[in-house]
Order: sequence, then C-alpha cells, then structure tokens
Amino acid sequence: MMEQLPEIAHGASEVLPKPTVLLVDDNPHKLHSMESVVSDLPIEVLTAASAKEALKLLLRVQDFAVILLDVNMPDMNGFELAEMIRQRPRFEYTPLIFVTSISTSEAERARGYGMGAVDYIFLPVVPEVLRAKVMALVDLYRKTREVEIQAEQLKHLNHQLNSQLQHIESLNHQLSLSNRELEGLTYSVSFDLRAPLGSVSNYVGLVREEFGEQLSGKGKKYLDFVETGLERADKLIQGFLDLTQVARAPFLPREVDLVELAQSLIPSLPDHQRVHWILPESLPLAADPALLGTALSQLLSNAIKFTSKVPKPEVEIGVLEDGTYFVRDNGSGFPADYADRIFLPFQRQRLIGDAGGAKIGLAIAHRALSRHGGSIWAEGKPQSGAIFYFRI
Repeated sequence: MMEQLPEIAHGASEVLPKPTVLLVDDNPHKLHSMESVVSDLPIEVLTAASAKEALKLLLRVQDFAVILLDVNMPDMNGFELAEMIRQRPRFEYTPLIFVTSISTSEAERARGYGMGAVDYIFLPVVPEVLRAKVMALVDLYRKTREVEIQAEQLKHLNHQLNSQLQHIESLNHQLSLSNRELEGLTYSVSFDLRAPLGSVSNYVGLVREEFGEQLSGKGKKYLDFVETGLERADKLIQGFLDLTQVARAPFLPREVDLVELAQSLIPSLPDHQRVHWILPESLPLAADPALLGTALSQLLSNAIKFTSKVPKPEVEIGVLEDGTYFVRDNGSGFPADYADRIFLPFQRQRLIGDAGGAKIGLAIAHRALSRHGGSIWAEGKPQSGAIFYFRI
C-alpha cells in the first residue's frame, strides 16, 4: 500500500517564528526611542549600541527581516558596517535601512544604495513612518519565508511522488509480465485441453456407432448428455482462446470505416436475415481493423441473440456528437445495476439467466477495445433493449 502524500502547508506563517529586527545606534536615547516605536509590532526586536555588538549578533542570530543602521557611529560607521554585513552570505540580501540626518549628502546616500540599502529614515524619526517601513519589510520577509517553506515542501513532495511513480512503474512492469505469463498459460492450457476432449468425443461417437443398437433409451440419453457437455466445454475453451488471442494479437491501426466493417461481418452472423439493420452511410475512424472487427462482431452477435424473441428486431450502429460510437438493439435488455458486470466473462448467464454460448463475447469486445486505449460501457432496461457505447 502506498503511503499517503503530505499536503503542502497553507498558512505557513502560523508555524514561523516571529521575524527579528535589528536596531543599531550608538545613541542610547535614539535606540530606546526606535525600539519603543516598533515594540508592539509582531516582531522580535534586538538592539546593538555599536557596530561591534551588531557583528556579534550576526554570529548568533540566523536571520533578520530588516536591519536599521545609524550612519554616524564612532569606530565604524553605518556604511562600513553594511559592507561587513553584506560579506556574510546569510545576510547578502537582508534589507538595510539607514537612519541619518537630512544633511547627509547625495553622494553618501548613493553609497548606501550601492551597498543594498532599501531605504533611508531621516532624523528626527517620525514614528508612523518608521512603523510603516519596518512593517512593510517584515511582511515581505514573512511572505518570502512562506514561499521558501512551501517550495521546500513541494520539493520534498515531488521527491516522494517520483519515488512512488517509479514504484508504480515497477509494479506495472511486473503486472504486465505476469499478465503475459498468465495469458500464455491460459492459451496453452486451453489449447491442450482440446485434444483430450476430442478423444472423448471420438470415443462417444464410436460407442454410439458400434453399440448404439444395444443401448437402452436411458443409455442413449446419457450419451446425449456427454455430447452436450463436450460441446459446451469446447465452446468454453474456444472462448478462452479467443480472449487470449485478442490480447496477443499485433496492434496495427489504420483508417477504418465502421459501417463497411459491419457490412462485411453481418452476413456471417447467425440469424442476421431476420434483423432490420439501421446503418449510416459511413463512420470513418482510426483503429486496428482486426481487433475492431472482433469487438464489433461480438457486439452485433450479442444484439442478434437478445432480440431473438422480439417480433421485429432492430439493431442500429451510430455515433454521438462527442465521437462516442454505439450499437443499439430493441431486445430483452438487462437491469441497469448490472451494467458494470456484464463485460466480465460468464457474468451474463448469472445476471439474466442466459443459457447459451460461452458467455465471453462481451469480455472479448472489452479486451479488443482496451487494446485501442478505448472504453466500453452499456445501458439497458429489462424488455426495453440495450445500447453499448464505445470510444476509440
């Protein structure tokens, strides 16, 4: 049994830790002021009073949603700290916001943007502006992380799916081999069974010929039972041979006219003269003519058989607008809830008490159409006829 694949998590933000924001400023008053402005946002706030403290935090913390840097700090200014931050692969794309006075030169601002700064905040800090800019970058960070998590989950899911597809392909290959072996065995056993049945039939004939006059009426009746059983067994074996032959036959599709094919088959079908045939002028399609002929022959024989008690039997061949072909008859039909089972061998006898034939014709039709990658299904009502649909 295959393991159930996990679903990709929706709403990944629920399992993400709070985004972390780093504030770096050597002025304790400014640092505390900025921290108080953003403290009620859904973030974790870390502060550093110098570039050196900030670098220590970069070693300890895995990721930051945004880093705010004071441009004018002693020992190492904000631009120099930004260069060192960018040298660490983890923080190569971390958004940087420089906090500076309005007097900062255009050259300095350009330098900051060149280092990857996403924005500037000018002193004095306007709380609403600071909150809005931090929150915008935090939202972007959160959505980016959600996408990354879902991408990782999708990667894992694809790996599991590929593994399961490989497993399915292996099982299909094994099943195909087993089916071929089973079909070969069925064909071989069915073929070999005909020889002993033929011998029994010959000996029954000899008994009737040489000792027929000495047999009582009961003895002759017993011989009739034996011959009837042999005949049914022969039909059964022939049905198995026909079924396996359909699976083993080469598949050679070409342009075929379904109406011409039906017209070539009808004269060889028993009791075809009593049926009124309704055929269109032409129904061209691409199919293997031998396999399609096998399927169509079985469907037409089935239609004739189950219209045998109808005063004016009719059988129609046609096609629907969506390209579905059909064979319709006005015969005895079948209960609607039997539709899914009548294509299994021997089911028709069990379902509606049909006592003639090998009960394998519809299974052969199903197998022949399956060789085309097609499908077949049926609709019917008791005493209201049946219609068999198929697609190629």
